[in-house]
Amino acid sequence: MKLLASDYDKTLKNGSIILKLNLKYLKKFIQDGNIFLLNTGRSYQSIKKEIIKYNIPYHYLSCNDGNILFNHKDQVIYISNLEKIIEKELLDLTNIFNFQIIPIKYLSNVLEYEIIISKLNKLFLLNLDKIMIKYNMCYKIFKEKEIHIYIYSNLVSKSKPIDYIKKKENIMDTNIYTVGDNINDLEMLRDYNGYAMYHASKEIKEIAGNTCFSVSNLIRKLRR
Repeated sequence: MKLLASDYDKTLKNGSIILKLNLKYLKKFIQDGNIFLLNTGRSYQSIKKEIIKYNIPYHYLSCNDGNILFNHKDQVIYISNLEKIIEKELLDLTNIFNFQIIPIKYLSNVLEYEIIISKLNKLFLLNLDKIMIKYNMCYKIFKEKEIHIYIYSNLVSKSKPIDYIKKKENIMDTNIYTVGDNINDLEMLRDYNGYAMYHASKEIKEIAGNTCFSVSNLIRKLRR
């Protein structure tokens, strides 16, 4: 039995035609008796719309970069809840650096915070680092038109749900495969047999050690 953990955006879903082919081979992978974990940075509400729209099968669903894990019936297996007190300290910084902060939730549980800021400076990062150390948290930065910073528990990454599943299902590390394309996939690509998407950055490809054009290509390789 093998376990495949896949990122969603620009990985499992990388264009409508490729998604259709990925799902065709994913269903074959599952029919072979293997386990599939959809491992996404999206919130549950966001990814569930995609799952229903495209009829995506899964045994486990992890959202918010490993902060919450569901079984195939969408029952919560575990959830990492952040202390609300950190929000107050982050809000105190808004008066100085003028950023937007969004608590990302599942029901009443705050799983992580998103900060949107126009530009970074050393003083801002120094203050942010102090808060991270105080509450044993960490952050990842995504640069788009604006700068998005995601703040979450230092004990959580996309490897956490895989760690849980391998123990529950008694799967050896050599039979666990991961695929992704972005910085929030780094840990699982490093910790398990990682495959970076062809369009991923050089850094991610080096950490993964392997590349693939699509999830369907990877699954064809795993089914040999």
